[in-house]
Amino acid sequence: MQYVLAVDGGNTKTIALVASLDGTILGAGRGGCGDIYNAPTGTVWPDSASAAVANIEYAVTSALEAAGIRASDLITGVFNMAGADWPEDFAYLQTALEARGFGRTIYVQNDAMGVLHAGSSDDTGVSVVCGTGAATGARASDGRYWHSSVWQDQAGGSSMLAQRALDAVYLSALGIEQPTSLTARFLDFFHLETVEEMLHLFTSRVQE
Repeated sequence: MQYVLAVDGGNTKTIALVASLDGTILGAGRGGCGDIYNAPTGTVWPDSASAAVANIEYAVTSALEAAGIRASDLITGVFNMAGADWPEDFAYLQTALEARGFGRTIYVQNDAMGVLHAGSSDDTGVSVVCGTGAATGARASDGRYWHSSVWQDQAGGSSMLAQRALDAVYLSALGIEQPTSLTARFLDFFHLETVEEMLHLFTSRVQE
């Protein structure tokens, strides 16, 4: 039988899925940061790029083991990677992944682009990724594509979005900003009665 591999490499984790050609997921694996610019280094991996590739390899081999197949059974590997920003990044990842045999054909793209395959029937449109960092991608019907990569504020991910939502609630409680429906939603989610209790939850020196 023939199988395909899909990998999403982010700044928090790397997820790998192995599937049959009808789309049935047969195995999954999870590794650490897959961003070649930001993966934590250590005594084993002296630079972020090497550490990221090791995390990717761990996720893929875990997925292969779960599926009970070998890398040589993969006809295609698609890698949607945070940190795949410049031509030299694509070349580095392509070489590293080909050396490990993760697909007879290997395709590397920025992580902002992968979601378009799932969210658009013709692979066109605009995608916004809000993970540890943020990324925006776009593909036109004539094949032209663009991704924001380092053009965009890399700090603008889910943590910043959450903090801005909390700030809106705090400022509303002080009367500086208009009332927001986020207040009731936050209090309900955290099972709290007041905004002050929520502020204490996130800022107290002693975390219960």
